[in-house]
Amino acid sequence: MTHHIRRLVKGRRLPLLLASLIIVLLSGRQALAAGAISGTVFRDYNANGGQDTAEPGLSGIIITAIDDLGNSATTTSGADGSYTLASLAGSAARVEFTVPSSMAAVQDGAAGATSVQFVDISGGDVGGVDASFNNPTHYCHSTPLLFTTCFVGLDNQTGPFSAEAVTVAVSYGADGTAVSKSHMTAASEMGSAFGVAWQASTGRIFTAAYIKTSTGLGPNGSGSTTTGGIYEVTVATAMTATASLFLDLHPIVDTGADPHPAPTDSCTSAASGIGGSNNNNCWWHDGGAFTTVGKRGLGDLDFNADQTVLYTVNLNSGELVELPVGNPAAAPAPGDINNYTIPTADCAALSAASDTRPMALAAHPDDPDKMYVGVTCSAQ
Repeated sequence: MTHHIRRLVKGRRLPLLLASLIIVLLSGRQALAAGAISGTVFRDYNANGGQDTAEPGLSGIIITAIDDLGNSATTTSGADGSYTLASLAGSAARVEFTVPSSMAAVQDGAAGATSVQFVDISGGDVGGVDASFNNPTHYCHSTPLLFTTCFVGLDNQTGPFSAEAVTVAVSYGADGTAVSKSHMTAASEMGSAFGVAWQASTGRIFTAAYIKTSTGLGPNGSGSTTTGGIYEVTVATAMTATASLFLDLHPIVDTGADPHPAPTDSCTSAASGIGGSNNNNCWWHDGGAFTTVGKRGLGDLDFNADQTVLYTVNLNSGELVELPVGNPAAAPAPGDINNYTIPTADCAALSAASDTRPMALAAHPDDPDKMYVGVTCSAQ
Protein backbone atom coordinates (compact mmCIF):
# COMPACT_ATOMS: atom_id res chain seq x y z
CA MET A 1 0.00 0.00 0.00
CA THR A 2 2.79 2.39 0.83
CA HIS A 3 4.40 1.94 -2.58
CA HIS A 4 1.07 2.51 -4.27
CA ILE A 5 0.46 5.74 -2.34
CA ARG A 6 3.88 7.10 -3.39
CA ARG A 7 3.02 6.56 -7.03
CA LEU A 8 -0.24 8.48 -6.61
CA VAL A 9 1.59 11.40 -5.02
CA LYS A 10 4.16 11.52 -7.77
CA GLY A 11 1.43 11.34 -10.35
CA ARG A 12 -0.28 14.38 -8.85
CA ARG A 13 2.91 16.46 -8.78
CA LEU A 14 3.69 15.98 -12.46
CA PRO A 15 0.84 18.18 -13.81
CA LEU A 16 1.86 20.90 -11.38
CA LEU A 17 5.44 20.82 -12.62
CA LEU A 18 4.30 20.94 -16.25
CA ALA A 19 1.99 23.85 -15.51
CA SER A 20 4.84 25.74 -13.87
CA LEU A 21 7.07 25.10 -16.86
CA ILE A 22 4.42 26.34 -19.27
CA ILE A 23 3.92 29.49 -17.22
CA VAL A 24 7.65 30.19 -17.27
CA LEU A 25 7.84 29.70 -21.02
CA LEU A 26 4.85 31.92 -21.69
CA SER A 27 6.22 34.57 -19.37
CA GLY A 28 9.49 34.45 -21.28
CA ARG A 29 7.65 35.08 -24.56
CA GLN A 30 5.69 37.98 -23.10
CA ALA A 31 8.92 39.50 -21.88
CA LEU A 32 10.08 40.10 -25.47
CA ALA A 33 9.74 43.78 -26.44
CA ALA A 34 6.85 44.68 -28.73
CA GLY A 35 8.00 46.49 -31.86
CA ALA A 36 6.26 49.41 -33.56
CA ILE A 37 7.61 50.27 -37.02
CA SER A 38 7.73 53.80 -38.42
CA GLY A 39 9.27 55.70 -41.30
CA THR A 40 8.65 57.95 -44.27
CA VAL A 41 7.54 57.31 -47.83
CA PHE A 42 8.75 59.96 -50.26
CA ARG A 43 9.14 60.89 -53.91
CA ASP A 44 12.68 60.26 -55.06
CA TYR A 45 12.81 62.48 -58.14
CA ASN A 46 16.50 61.91 -58.82
CA ALA A 47 16.40 58.21 -57.82
CA ASN A 48 19.36 58.49 -55.45
CA GLY A 49 17.62 56.66 -52.60
CA GLY A 50 17.69 59.60 -50.19
CA GLN A 51 15.08 62.23 -49.42
CA ASP A 52 16.48 65.52 -50.66
CA THR A 53 15.18 68.95 -49.68
CA ALA A 54 12.80 69.34 -52.62
CA GLU A 55 11.46 65.79 -52.47
CA PRO A 56 8.10 65.67 -50.67
CA GLY A 57 6.56 62.90 -48.65
CA LEU A 58 4.14 60.66 -50.51
CA SER A 59 0.68 60.17 -49.03
CA GLY A 60 -1.77 57.36 -49.57
CA ILE A 61 0.74 54.50 -49.71
CA ILE A 62 -0.49 51.39 -47.89
CA ILE A 63 2.07 49.84 -45.54
CA THR A 64 1.54 46.31 -44.23
CA ALA A 65 3.70 44.38 -41.76
CA ILE A 66 3.49 40.69 -40.83
CA ASP A 67 5.65 39.35 -38.00
CA ASP A 68 7.09 35.87 -37.50
CA LEU A 69 4.13 34.91 -35.31
CA GLY A 70 1.61 35.72 -38.02
CA ASN A 71 0.42 38.99 -36.51
CA SER A 72 -0.21 41.83 -38.95
CA ALA A 73 -0.64 45.60 -38.93
CA THR A 74 -1.63 47.99 -41.70
CA THR A 75 -1.60 51.75 -42.07
CA THR A 76 -1.45 54.45 -44.74
CA SER A 77 1.18 57.15 -45.13
CA GLY A 78 0.01 60.63 -44.13
CA ALA A 79 0.15 63.92 -45.98
CA ASP A 80 3.85 64.30 -45.18
CA GLY A 81 4.60 60.68 -46.07
CA SER A 82 5.13 59.55 -42.48
CA TYR A 83 3.60 56.39 -41.06
CA THR A 84 3.60 54.27 -37.89
CA LEU A 85 2.57 50.63 -37.69
CA ALA A 86 1.07 49.32 -34.46
CA SER A 87 3.32 47.23 -32.24
CA LEU A 88 3.82 43.61 -33.20
CA ALA A 89 4.67 40.84 -30.73
CA GLY A 90 7.14 38.96 -32.90
CA SER A 91 10.89 39.38 -33.22
CA ALA A 92 11.01 40.07 -36.97
CA ALA A 93 8.59 41.50 -39.51
CA ARG A 94 8.11 41.67 -43.26
CA VAL A 95 7.11 45.20 -44.28
CA GLU A 96 5.51 45.79 -47.66
CA PHE A 97 4.74 49.12 -49.31
CA THR A 98 1.96 48.92 -51.90
CA VAL A 99 3.18 50.72 -55.01
CA PRO A 100 0.70 52.86 -56.99
CA SER A 101 0.29 51.63 -60.54
CA SER A 102 1.66 54.88 -61.96
CA MET A 103 4.90 54.73 -59.97
CA ALA A 104 7.88 52.45 -59.73
CA ALA A 105 10.14 51.58 -56.80
CA VAL A 106 13.61 52.98 -57.17
CA GLN A 107 16.99 51.66 -56.11
CA ASP A 108 17.94 50.79 -52.54
CA GLY A 109 19.47 53.66 -50.65
CA ALA A 110 20.43 54.90 -47.22
CA ALA A 111 16.95 56.29 -46.71
CA GLY A 112 14.96 54.70 -49.48
CA ALA A 113 14.87 50.93 -49.65
CA THR A 114 12.78 48.55 -51.69
CA SER A 115 9.02 48.09 -51.48
CA VAL A 116 9.51 44.88 -49.44
CA GLN A 117 11.78 45.04 -46.38
CA PHE A 118 12.58 42.75 -43.45
CA VAL A 119 12.90 44.43 -40.07
CA ASP A 120 14.31 43.15 -36.76
CA ILE A 121 11.89 44.23 -34.02
CA SER A 122 13.25 42.01 -31.25
CA GLY A 123 14.69 45.06 -29.50
CA GLY A 124 11.50 47.11 -29.56
CA ASP A 125 10.35 50.00 -31.73
CA VAL A 126 12.18 50.59 -35.00
CA GLY A 127 12.18 53.87 -36.91
CA GLY A 128 13.63 54.97 -40.22
CA VAL A 129 12.05 52.19 -42.25
CA ASP A 130 11.68 54.43 -45.29
CA ALA A 131 10.67 53.75 -48.87
CA SER A 132 11.14 55.91 -51.93
CA PHE A 133 9.12 55.85 -55.11
CA ASN A 134 9.08 57.82 -58.30
CA ASN A 135 7.08 58.19 -61.46
CA PRO A 136 9.84 57.91 -64.10
CA THR A 137 8.18 60.59 -66.23
CA HIS A 138 8.84 63.13 -63.46
CA TYR A 139 12.59 62.85 -63.82
CA CYS A 140 14.43 65.77 -65.36
CA HIS A 141 18.15 66.46 -65.48
CA SER A 142 19.52 69.72 -64.15
CA THR A 143 19.93 71.63 -67.45
CA PRO A 144 16.96 70.83 -69.70
CA LEU A 145 15.81 72.78 -72.73
CA LEU A 146 12.48 74.59 -72.54
CA PHE A 147 10.44 74.26 -75.73
CA THR A 148 7.64 76.59 -76.79
CA THR A 149 5.80 77.82 -79.86
CA CYS A 150 5.81 81.27 -81.41
CA PHE A 151 3.92 82.83 -84.31
CA VAL A 152 4.67 84.45 -87.65
CA GLY A 153 2.25 86.49 -89.73
CA LEU A 154 0.28 85.82 -92.89
CA ASP A 155 -0.20 82.54 -94.74
CA ASN A 156 2.16 80.09 -93.03
CA GLN A 157 2.19 77.73 -96.02
CA THR A 158 3.10 80.03 -98.90
CA GLY A 159 3.40 83.51 -97.38
CA PRO A 160 6.56 85.61 -97.14
CA PHE A 161 7.37 84.31 -93.64
CA SER A 162 6.67 80.61 -94.22
CA ALA A 163 10.34 79.70 -93.72
CA GLU A 164 10.50 81.46 -90.34
CA ALA A 165 10.66 79.42 -87.14
CA VAL A 166 7.50 78.78 -85.11
CA THR A 167 9.14 76.75 -82.34
CA VAL A 168 11.91 77.90 -80.04
CA ALA A 169 14.06 76.14 -77.45
CA VAL A 170 15.93 77.95 -74.67
CA SER A 171 18.02 76.73 -71.76
CA TYR A 172 16.32 76.22 -68.40
CA GLY A 173 18.95 78.51 -66.90
CA ALA A 174 18.18 81.43 -69.22
CA ASP A 175 17.74 84.62 -67.20
CA GLY A 176 16.68 87.08 -69.89
CA THR A 177 20.10 88.50 -70.70
CA ALA A 178 21.97 87.38 -73.81
CA VAL A 179 19.68 84.36 -74.10
CA SER A 180 20.88 81.72 -76.53
CA LYS A 181 17.86 80.27 -78.28
CA SER A 182 17.27 77.75 -81.03
CA HIS A 183 14.84 78.60 -83.81
CA MET A 184 13.60 75.20 -84.92
CA THR A 185 10.63 74.17 -87.07
CA ALA A 186 9.47 76.31 -89.99
CA ALA A 187 5.99 77.85 -90.22
CA SER A 188 5.25 75.87 -93.38
CA GLU A 189 5.70 72.59 -91.45
CA MET A 190 3.13 73.11 -88.68
CA GLY A 191 1.68 76.61 -88.83
CA SER A 192 0.11 78.29 -85.82
CA ALA A 193 0.18 76.05 -82.71
CA PHE A 194 -0.28 76.50 -78.98
CA GLY A 195 -0.47 73.19 -77.10
CA VAL A 196 2.81 71.32 -76.54
CA ALA A 197 3.27 67.80 -75.16
CA TRP A 198 6.46 65.82 -74.56
CA GLN A 199 6.78 62.05 -74.38
CA ALA A 200 9.79 61.71 -72.10
CA SER A 201 10.74 58.10 -72.82
CA THR A 202 10.98 58.71 -76.56
CA GLY A 203 12.04 62.38 -76.52
CA ARG A 204 9.23 63.24 -78.94
CA ILE A 205 7.41 66.58 -78.96
CA PHE A 206 3.86 67.15 -80.18
CA THR A 207 1.99 70.39 -80.90
CA ALA A 208 -1.67 71.22 -81.57
CA ALA A 209 -3.16 73.60 -84.15
CA TYR A 210 -4.37 76.90 -82.76
CA ILE A 211 -6.33 79.73 -84.37
CA LYS A 212 -4.74 83.15 -83.98
CA THR A 213 -5.50 86.25 -86.01
CA SER A 214 -3.24 87.08 -88.94
CA THR A 215 -1.26 83.84 -88.75
CA GLY A 216 -2.05 80.73 -90.75
CA LEU A 217 -2.63 77.11 -89.81
CA GLY A 218 -0.52 74.09 -90.67
CA PRO A 219 -0.92 71.50 -93.44
CA ASN A 220 -3.50 68.72 -93.40
CA GLY A 221 -1.53 66.34 -95.59
CA SER A 222 -3.80 66.91 -98.60
CA GLY A 223 -2.59 70.27 -99.83
CA SER A 224 -4.76 72.40 -97.57
CA THR A 225 -4.80 73.55 -93.95
CA THR A 226 -6.55 72.13 -90.89
CA THR A 227 -7.90 73.33 -87.56
CA GLY A 228 -7.39 69.84 -86.12
CA GLY A 229 -3.73 69.19 -86.82
CA ILE A 230 -1.47 67.50 -84.28
CA TYR A 231 2.16 67.69 -85.35
CA GLU A 232 5.20 65.75 -84.28
CA VAL A 233 8.43 67.67 -83.82
CA THR A 234 11.57 65.64 -84.43
CA VAL A 235 14.59 67.20 -82.76
CA ALA A 236 17.73 66.56 -84.78
CA THR A 237 20.15 68.56 -82.63
CA ALA A 238 19.86 71.14 -79.87
CA MET A 239 19.57 73.74 -82.63
CA THR A 240 17.47 72.08 -85.34
CA ALA A 241 14.19 70.20 -85.67
CA THR A 242 11.54 69.38 -88.24
CA ALA A 243 7.77 68.98 -87.90
CA SER A 244 5.34 66.69 -89.69
CA LEU A 245 1.64 65.90 -89.43
CA PHE A 246 1.04 63.21 -86.79
CA LEU A 247 -2.77 63.18 -86.97
CA ASP A 248 -5.48 65.37 -88.48
CA LEU A 249 -8.44 65.33 -86.11
CA HIS A 250 -10.69 67.50 -88.28
CA PRO A 251 -12.11 64.64 -90.40
CA ILE A 252 -12.71 62.61 -87.20
CA VAL A 253 -14.05 65.23 -84.78
CA ASP A 254 -15.31 68.58 -86.03
CA THR A 255 -12.78 71.18 -85.00
CA GLY A 256 -14.37 73.88 -87.15
CA ALA A 257 -13.57 75.46 -90.49
CA ASP A 258 -10.40 77.45 -91.14
CA PRO A 259 -11.54 81.10 -90.79
CA HIS A 260 -8.45 82.59 -92.40
CA PRO A 261 -8.26 84.00 -95.94
CA ALA A 262 -8.00 81.52 -98.79
CA PRO A 263 -4.82 81.64 -100.90
CA THR A 264 -6.86 83.00 -103.82
CA ASP A 265 -8.38 85.90 -101.86
CA SER A 266 -7.25 89.40 -102.75
CA CYS A 267 -7.85 92.52 -100.68
CA THR A 268 -7.09 96.22 -100.81
CA SER A 269 -6.17 97.91 -97.56
CA ALA A 270 -4.39 101.19 -97.17
CA ALA A 271 -4.23 100.59 -93.42
CA SER A 272 -1.98 97.57 -93.92
CA GLY A 273 0.79 99.68 -95.36
CA ILE A 274 1.00 97.38 -98.34
CA GLY A 275 -0.26 98.95 -101.52
CA GLY A 276 -2.35 97.32 -104.20
CA SER A 277 -4.72 94.41 -104.02
CA ASN A 278 -3.16 91.19 -102.79
CA ASN A 279 -3.57 88.21 -100.48
CA ASN A 280 -1.34 89.65 -97.76
CA ASN A 281 -3.77 92.53 -97.25
CA CYS A 282 -6.49 89.98 -96.44
CA TRP A 283 -4.26 88.47 -93.77
CA TRP A 284 -3.45 91.77 -92.10
CA HIS A 285 -7.16 92.33 -91.55
CA ASP A 286 -8.20 88.66 -91.15
CA GLY A 287 -11.73 89.60 -90.11
CA GLY A 288 -12.99 86.01 -90.15
CA ALA A 289 -10.64 84.92 -87.38
CA PHE A 290 -11.51 87.57 -84.81
CA THR A 291 -14.71 85.88 -83.67
CA THR A 292 -13.31 82.33 -83.76
CA VAL A 293 -10.22 82.59 -81.55
CA GLY A 294 -10.78 80.23 -78.64
CA LYS A 295 -13.88 78.80 -80.33
CA ARG A 296 -12.40 76.69 -83.12
CA GLY A 297 -9.32 74.56 -83.51
CA LEU A 298 -7.49 72.90 -80.64
CA GLY A 299 -6.49 74.14 -77.21
CA ASP A 300 -3.85 72.68 -74.96
CA LEU A 301 -2.19 69.30 -75.50
CA ASP A 302 -0.83 67.00 -72.81
CA PHE A 303 0.02 63.39 -72.01
CA ASN A 304 -1.49 61.54 -69.06
CA ALA A 305 0.63 60.39 -66.11
CA ASP A 306 2.05 57.27 -67.78
CA GLN A 307 2.39 59.01 -71.16
CA THR A 308 0.37 56.47 -73.12
CA VAL A 309 -2.66 58.68 -73.79
CA LEU A 310 -2.58 62.10 -75.43
CA TYR A 311 -5.33 64.60 -74.62
CA THR A 312 -6.37 67.82 -76.31
CA VAL A 313 -9.31 70.22 -76.12
CA ASN A 314 -11.64 70.60 -79.10
CA LEU A 315 -12.45 74.30 -78.85
CA ASN A 316 -15.19 73.98 -81.46
CA SER A 317 -17.26 71.49 -79.45
CA GLY A 318 -15.93 72.23 -75.96
CA GLU A 319 -14.96 68.58 -75.49
CA LEU A 320 -11.93 66.76 -74.16
CA VAL A 321 -10.46 64.49 -76.84
CA GLU A 322 -8.70 61.30 -75.76
CA LEU A 323 -6.11 59.77 -78.08
CA PRO A 324 -4.73 56.38 -76.95
CA VAL A 325 -1.39 56.64 -78.71
CA GLY A 326 0.68 54.20 -76.64
CA ASN A 327 4.38 54.46 -75.89
CA PRO A 328 6.09 55.03 -78.26
CA ALA A 329 3.28 57.13 -79.67
CA ALA A 330 1.49 56.09 -82.85
CA ALA A 331 -1.60 57.71 -84.36
CA PRO A 332 -4.72 55.85 -83.13
CA ALA A 333 -7.47 54.54 -85.37
CA PRO A 334 -10.50 56.86 -85.57
CA GLY A 335 -12.64 54.32 -83.71
CA ASP A 336 -10.28 54.42 -80.73
CA ILE A 337 -10.60 58.18 -80.22
CA ASN A 338 -12.96 59.25 -77.43
CA ASN A 339 -14.66 62.56 -76.67
CA TYR A 340 -15.75 63.70 -73.21
CA THR A 341 -18.10 66.52 -72.30
CA ILE A 342 -16.34 69.06 -70.10
CA PRO A 343 -18.46 70.12 -67.09
CA THR A 344 -19.61 73.75 -67.16
CA ALA A 345 -21.75 73.88 -64.00
CA ASP A 346 -19.24 76.09 -62.17
CA CYS A 347 -19.79 78.80 -64.78
CA ALA A 348 -23.61 78.68 -64.61
CA ALA A 349 -23.93 81.71 -62.35
CA LEU A 350 -21.61 83.81 -64.50
CA SER A 351 -22.36 82.95 -68.10
CA ALA A 352 -24.34 80.66 -70.34
CA ALA A 353 -22.98 77.20 -71.02
CA SER A 354 -22.27 78.26 -74.59
CA ASP A 355 -19.98 81.00 -73.26
CA THR A 356 -17.67 78.73 -71.30
CA ARG A 357 -14.27 78.28 -72.90
CA PRO A 358 -12.21 75.20 -72.03
CA MET A 359 -8.56 75.52 -72.96
CA ALA A 360 -5.89 74.41 -70.48
CA LEU A 361 -4.86 70.85 -69.64
CA ALA A 362 -2.69 69.26 -66.98
CA ALA A 363 -2.11 65.62 -66.10
CA HIS A 364 -2.68 64.27 -62.61
CA PRO A 365 0.88 63.54 -61.42
CA ASP A 366 0.18 59.91 -60.49
CA ASP A 367 -3.18 58.70 -61.78
CA PRO A 368 -3.14 57.99 -65.54
CA ASP A 369 -6.94 58.10 -65.64
CA LYS A 370 -7.26 61.69 -64.42
CA MET A 371 -6.75 64.98 -66.24
CA TYR A 372 -7.34 68.56 -65.13
CA VAL A 373 -9.11 70.91 -67.56
CA GLY A 374 -9.04 74.69 -67.24
CA VAL A 375 -12.26 76.53 -68.20
CA THR A 376 -12.88 80.28 -68.50
CA CYS A 377 -16.36 81.66 -67.79
CA SER A 378 -16.20 84.22 -70.59
CA ALA A 379 -19.73 85.73 -70.34
CA GLN A 380 -19.41 86.78 -73.96
